[in-house]
Amino acid sequence: MDGAVALSTEMADRIAHVKAAIRNTPAAPVADAEAIRAIDARLADINVKLTGDQTIASRSESVPWPVTRRAALIYQRLLDVRSPVPGLYEDSYAVAADEFGGVLADLTAVESDLAALETRLEQMGAPYTPGRIPLWSDRH
Repeated sequence: MDGAVALSTEMADRIAHVKAAIRNTPAAPVADAEAIRAIDARLADINVKLTGDQTIASRSESVPWPVTRRAALIYQRLLDVRSPVPGLYEDSYAVAADEFGGVLADLTAVESDLAALETRLEQMGAPYTPGRIPLWSDRH
């Protein structure tokens, strides 16, 4: 799950750079600006499922357990235990595994949409953004 959190953080950085590239690309259609905002919103929703809703939690309101917290708690509790795993932990792991599968599928879809948008930007001659391989030709 740490890899998914790291990927989400990297994607947020890429999204910020793509937003700037769209603003600096006269040929970029309005649809691309709308697309990156939609991608950003989808990533924010994924982050809530993955790491929790910090805005609500900061107001001392109860929030559903994020996948990473559930998995970390199970791991920490069972790290040095040599007795059989309690059924409640097995049930909690099943919930975390199920939720993580959905989160990972959503994260993969967002990454694919972001990569497609980055490819379109490259073809329009947008400024370089991290993660994109620039196109080059010796002929103008």
